[in-house]
Amino acid sequence: MDFISLWLVAPAAVFLLSILFSVLGLGGASIYVPLFIALGVPIESAVVGGLFVNIVTTAVSSFNFHRHGLLNRSDYRTAGFIFIGTLVGVPLGAVLAHIIDARVLVGVFALVLALAAVRMLRPPVRAKSGKKTAETAQQSGIFESTGERILSLALRRGAAGGIAEVGAPAASRIAAGASAPLSGAPAAFGSGASLGGGTGLLSGSLGIGGGVFLVPALVEGGLTPRRAAVLSHVCTLLASLLGLLINVALGSAISTGLLLSVGAAAAVGSAIGSLAMARGRVNDSMIRRAFVVLLALFALKMALDFIFWTGAPAVILD
Repeated sequence: MDFISLWLVAPAAVFLLSILFSVLGLGGASIYVPLFIALGVPIESAVVGGLFVNIVTTAVSSFNFHRHGLLNRSDYRTAGFIFIGTLVGVPLGAVLAHIIDARVLVGVFALVLALAAVRMLRPPVRAKSGKKTAETAQQSGIFESTGERILSLALRRGAAGGIAEVGAPAASRIAAGASAPLSGAPAAFGSGASLGGGTGLLSGSLGIGGGVFLVPALVEGGLTPRRAAVLSHVCTLLASLLGLLINVALGSAISTGLLLSVGAAAAVGSAIGSLAMARGRVNDSMIRRAFVVLLALFALKMALDFIFWTGAPAVILD
C-alpha cells in the first residue's frame, strides 16, 4: 500500500463513509474490507482494519447517543440479547451455506433485500392515541414492559419481526412511568435472541455484515428508523469486538499505519454523523430514504452476484 493510499485515499473514504454509517446504524466492514484490498492491503490486514473501523465508528456513535439520552440500560440489555442470538446464528448460517447451494441463497436474499427496501418506504407506525410515537415508547423500556407480547410476536412473525410493536395501552403505561413486570425479562431475552439469531443466520450464510438485516428487522418490528439505527450500533460494536479478537487470536496480520490512519478518520466522521443525529438534525424520514437506497444497492449487488456467480464470500462480522 503506497503512501498516498494509506494516508490520503483510505482515510478520506473512511471519513465520508463513517458519517453515513454512523447515521444508518452500520459498521461498514463489508464495504471497508473490499476497499482496503483494492488499495493494496493484504486480505488479513484488510479484515482487521475493517473490524477496527467498525469498533471506532460504533463506539464513538454509541458514546454520543448515550450522552444525549438516546440509549438507556434497557437498550444495552436488549443489544446483549441480540448479540447472544448472533453467536448462534452466524455459525448456523455458515453451515446452511454448505447445505444449500450458495448461489440459490444469494438469489433468494437479493429478493428479500429488495422487499425490505420496499417495506422501508412505509410511513412510521404511531400509537393509536396519535400523541406517542413508537420511538417515545421505546425510550422508556418497551422491551421489558411488553415482554410477553413481544415474544408471541417473535414466534409468530419469525426472527425478522416480533420486537417492539407498541400498542396504545402499553405506550400509555410506559409514559405514565409504570414499572416493568419481572416476567417480561425472559420474554425480552427470547425475542432479542431470536432476532439476533435470524440476522446472524442471514449474515453467516451470505457473508455480509448483519447490520443491513438488523435495522430493517427492527423497523419492521415497530421501531422508528432513528431508534433502530441507534440500537444497531451497540449490537454491531459487540459483534465487531468479537470478530477482531478472533482474528487477532488466529494470528491475522495487523497494519499499524492503516489502523492509525483510518481509525482517526472514522472517529472524526462518526462523531460528526452521530452528533448530527443526536441533536435532531437527521430525522426518521432521512434515515428511511437513505436505508432504502442502501438496501436497493445491496439487492442489486447480490442480484449481479447471482447472475455472474464467482463463489461465496467470506463472513465478516459487521
